[in-house]
Amino acid sequence: MKKTLKIRLFIITLLAGIGVQAQTLPKVSFMTYNIQGHAVTDQRIKDAATVINSVSPEVVAIQEVDMRPYLFRHDYLKDLADSTGMHH
Repeated sequence: MKKTLKIRLFIITLLAGIGVQAQTLPKVSFMTYNIQGHAVTDQRIKDAATVINSVSPEVVAIQEVDMRPYLFRHDYLKDLADSTGMHH
């Protein structure tokens, strides 16, 4: 066999093996959520928690988390984590 044909067969075999292996891996659900940290209120955190809980993802990436303790009285990310039963 020519060298290029051997390489092509190797690549096809490798990809087929990866495809079979990928089908047996457990699935993980991800979600992103923009909480618009500049306008966070207790009610908006509750609403966000309701949405997150309705989707039931295993991992959530939160955008615009505003952590300025001198402006906000709460750690809103912790409040959101507590409301969803997740870790922050």
